[in-house]
Amino acid sequence: MVADEHIDRALFNVFLTENVYLAYAEQFLLSEQIHAIDINDCLCD
Repeated sequence: MVADEHIDRALFNVFLTENVYLAYAEQFLLSEQIHAIDINDCLCD
């Protein structure tokens, strides 16, 4: 999404570093659908 410029790179990094993705997942997904990730693998330079 960042590579295709569908979302701002800085905004995407905030989404990851502030755990917004996890808050969303905890609210809308079943616990068995939530997997641990290493955000360092996903952060954009």
